[in-house]
Amino acid sequence: MRKHQQYNVGIYERLSREDEREGDSVSIQTQDQILRKHVLEQGWNLIEVYVDDGYTGGNFKRPALERMIQDAKSGRINLILVKDLSRFGRNYIEIGQYTDYLFPSIGCRFVALHDGVDTIRDDNEIMPFKNLFNEYYLRDCSKKAKSAKRSMAERGKYIGSYAPYGYKLSGDDQRTLLIDDAVASVVQRIFRLRGQGIGARSIASVLNSEAILPPSAYRGVYTRGRSEVPKWNGNTVAAIYSNEVYIGNLVSRKTETLSYKSNIRLDRDEEEMVRFEKTHAPLIENGLWEACARVAARNSRPRSTKSKESRLFSGLLYCADCGYVLTSQADVAKSGNKYFYYRCGRYSSGGKGACTAHGISERILSGLVLDELQAQLAQSSELSDDEVAQVIVKSRKRTAEKSMAADQEQARTLRYRLEELDKIMCSLYEDKALGRIPEQSYFTMLDKYREEQQQKKEQLRQVDARIAQADNGEENASRFFGLAKQFLHAEILTREMACSLIDKIVVGEKTLIDGQKSQDINIYYQFVGRIT
Repeated sequence: MRKHQQYNVGIYERLSREDEREGDSVSIQTQDQILRKHVLEQGWNLIEVYVDDGYTGGNFKRPALERMIQDAKSGRINLILVKDLSRFGRNYIEIGQYTDYLFPSIGCRFVALHDGVDTIRDDNEIMPFKNLFNEYYLRDCSKKAKSAKRSMAERGKYIGSYAPYGYKLSGDDQRTLLIDDAVASVVQRIFRLRGQGIGARSIASVLNSEAILPPSAYRGVYTRGRSEVPKWNGNTVAAIYSNEVYIGNLVSRKTETLSYKSNIRLDRDEEEMVRFEKTHAPLIENGLWEACARVAARNSRPRSTKSKESRLFSGLLYCADCGYVLTSQADVAKSGNKYFYYRCGRYSSGGKGACTAHGISERILSGLVLDELQAQLAQSSELSDDEVAQVIVKSRKRTAEKSMAADQEQARTLRYRLEELDKIMCSLYEDKALGRIPEQSYFTMLDKYREEQQQKKEQLRQVDARIAQADNGEENASRFFGLAKQFLHAEILTREMACSLIDKIVVGEKTLIDGQKSQDINIYYQFVGRIT
């Protein structure tokens, strides 16, 4: 009966990037010639040739293969022909699920020509061993590819498929980054806007309004599967201003695949990454990079209005006693007018047992900060740049020791709290494992402690950076003045102005002195710290 059955054949051909190294013996053209000839010799009816060119055999997420399986299930084809088992796939478990279960259940014959496998016969004992060998080959290729990339990364070579926007690939191996003058100014502009506290989506809107092509369109790779020209979006902008490549550093091995069988990528821990500094020409200065990093830290969890705009001092205010960020609150006065104020985030979440309010009105604080800024700027306008630098340097020397001591104490406090959080989370897990707390309560508390942990780590990073930073004196003073002079005639304090000029504001608790309310407010400026 089988000899007279009419077979409608689907030929399947596959070639991966790894297979190309084996030469013409596994090329798509060679596979096609061999398989078409066999179909003709057997007198079968060729329905379609399914081709996956450039796809790995490690998984079965391949467009042509998936379409062929659907055709087999619908009855359009009833015989699948491949050159050998490795063309069908290199995962022996999944191949077995197809050849041993799916194909027999839908009445589809499977033939791997050069391996002598034919599911219509009963002598296919060699097939599991062939599949196992093919999977071992895939694993070996994966190890070699990872080893080669690791070696290039450790030599400071760029291992990405495309050069980062603002650069182009050069050199014999196309692994050296050179500045692309055509779009370098766009990258620099993105960093300048971000350094002023402007959000990623707002920056994207500016670039789109000026019809500037985003990276994918500039490279011309967007045409795959889409006809319209893509636009800038917040994610694309954020990926640029958070990439160390623009200060001349290469950070490789940021992610890794789950396994050689999977394309799922996992983020690596910071210590597992490979980082090399000054491997190529930077597009921006370190000062601007640091300014953008400070903006990111401030805006990590901004309190927002319903229009989703950050409040004036979001992320800039810190409690003088516990080091927590002050968060914005809204209330309604007796007059019916809405007003905003700030208070210690630790007090807000933990009450009086955690800290005290350290509350201050946004309107009052805005006036105090603007008055001090205008006083500093007015003094600066009457002096030359060199004289301004000398004044600030002398002022910094008077407060340097006190500021350093405060930073060191804050760093100790933050490290102690981080150690506490590690212990708390370990204890929390034990309580869940022993059934002392419900699972839902465990996850709720875990999220809360993780959130605090991330905030403390970022605060510690900033404090450590201030401690480690060399005192560049006049250079830092000149950088501050260069930023400040653009706001010389400002009449109101804006978010952009605050983010550009202020590093942090430390707010003390209100006290009574001779019957009068008093509150310490210390302003620390970008680059120069506190000026007295």
